[in-house]
Amino acid sequence: MADGGAGAYRCTDCVLPPLLCSGCTVQGHKHNPFHRQEKWDVGKACWIRQTLGELGLVINLWHRGDRCLAALPDARRVTVVHNALQLIAHGLWPGTWEKPATVFTVEVLKDFHLMSLQAQITAQDFYQYLRRRTDNTSAHHEIRKTQDRYRELLFATQEFIWLRAVKRAGAEPIRGMASASLAILCPSCPQPGMNLEPTWRARPEAMRYLEALYTTMDGNFQQNQREKPSDPNDFALSEGAAYFADTDDFKIYQADLGPLEREVRDLATVIAWQMIACVDRRVRYGGRVSGTVGLSCARHMFVLPGGGVDLQKGERFANVDFATISGLQRWMQCLLLIAGYDINCQYRKNFEKRMEWFRAHQDRLRSIRHARFPMTLSVIGKFHLPAHTASCRYKFSYYWMPGAAMTDGEAPERIWAVLNSLACRTREMAVGHRHDIINDHHSDMNVRRTHDMGEC
Repeated sequence: MADGGAGAYRCTDCVLPPLLCSGCTVQGHKHNPFHRQEKWDVGKACWIRQTLGELGLVINLWHRGDRCLAALPDARRVTVVHNALQLIAHGLWPGTWEKPATVFTVEVLKDFHLMSLQAQITAQDFYQYLRRRTDNTSAHHEIRKTQDRYRELLFATQEFIWLRAVKRAGAEPIRGMASASLAILCPSCPQPGMNLEPTWRARPEAMRYLEALYTTMDGNFQQNQREKPSDPNDFALSEGAAYFADTDDFKIYQADLGPLEREVRDLATVIAWQMIACVDRRVRYGGRVSGTVGLSCARHMFVLPGGGVDLQKGERFANVDFATISGLQRWMQCLLLIAGYDINCQYRKNFEKRMEWFRAHQDRLRSIRHARFPMTLSVIGKFHLPAHTASCRYKFSYYWMPGAAMTDGEAPERIWAVLNSLACRTREMAVGHRHDIINDHHSDMNVRRTHDMGEC
């Protein structure tokens, strides 16, 4: 042993670890500084936990792990280390960008990111897992004495997840990113300028369904948000660049609407439709946000960029209007849209009249560049259509829609089924963080759908 046999150490993370002295343990873990160690205590006749930092291991940034000749004489005390870019280059993510004193390994952030997508695990649960993984035997009051890094974990994961999305999209990480620059587009739906034949505009009217975009709209009252103190300066890092509509533009639109009043609707065409009868969901839920409404691809279940809007007082047509015109900006040059919605028989009444506001105020809205829709045919999902009158069942049926094939128009229901378990997390979040997390889950769903298309 290098230090004359003083003590016997073993690594609990190495495969078939040998017993080493402290010096050899440090030297052998120069490139694995986060492995956990144990020291044999002769007096207690048991293994005692120790960190490589306690054994004298110092992480040297740059210089391939060797000590910098111009390094400061005193080491800097950190929890787990200098310049944030140096840390990231060595697989360490800073808890803050100014004088970081806490870092997370990139691997642990990747683990949390994937677990949150697959198992909807919360940051608090993951943080408690890490604490118990470090020490699962100490009393509760002893655990609470350790340095709490939960807040730093929240900041680090939000930034890490956003920057991963920016990197994958090949975009510049700035505020005010271009619309849909972080969204995953459906490869099978028509994408003008990407996957359409050069002569697609010359299609005869009877064949335009070949390049038609099939969309469907629906609301989700599980994705609400509690009324709680929040930072007024908080904003989503993915603002306007993913699946939610531009928040600033929606505020301008919302301010012109005036008070949140009930919308008067004709119930004659609906036999038993609870969403119509219970318009004012805010009576039952008093939070800041009563739910969300979202636009998706009806055929392939992709969430469409810019088509998500928060609800404040039930599933108002005003909110649905903004989600519709915002989410369809990329497809306004299509020749035909097939638009599905559970209550299209009501929603399409006065639709063009409501769109006049957008045409009159288009110059005030950064995200709205087109305010005139192509030819649009309206349908109602096959599950919801039987709740309507006989007249609706013929006028708005997918079965009578040329080119619809077996499209059922119920894609949002399957999307909400996955995202409903996420609501337990997002309803407690700040406004911007909530949008970032929901956007991240929408991207994950779209990516997985893209991967699975090769097997269909």
